[in-house]
Amino acid sequence: MKPQMQKMFRLVQALCLGLTLGLATSCQSVSPEARRAAAERTCLGYGFEPGSPALQRCMQNQN
Repeated sequence: MKPQMQKMFRLVQALCLGLTLGLATSCQSVSPEARRAAAERTCLGYGFEPGSPALQRCMQNQN
């Protein structure tokens, strides 16, 4: 195989590997606890008071 073709082949292999790894990592699921914690952080950041009904509503709307 010509050196130029070898370089192209390696580039295609690297791109395919990168795409495969990217797709595989995007399939990871987020646990319910992590989702809840993220929603709580977001809503607290909006200024809702901890433990308030408004915070709970905000968290429900985040999911």
